[in-house]
Amino acid sequence: MSKYYLFHILIASILVILLVYGFVVRTPQGFAVTVIGGAICIVLMLFNYSKNKRPKKGEIEVK
Repeated sequence: MSKYYLFHILIASILVILLVYGFVVRTPQGFAVTVIGGAICIVLMLFNYSKNKRPKKGEIEVK
């Protein structure tokens, strides 16, 4: 399993845990945790994609 998919699974599982927490608590604080956590997870997924994506065939990988 590549590092990209490992981090993607970890970030997605954190998002699912935050969503479940928000549904169980049902308070404004639970909603805030869900929204803030969702925003952080989206940023982490974008960072993970840009950092760990594989180059397409024919592209030169620059480090």
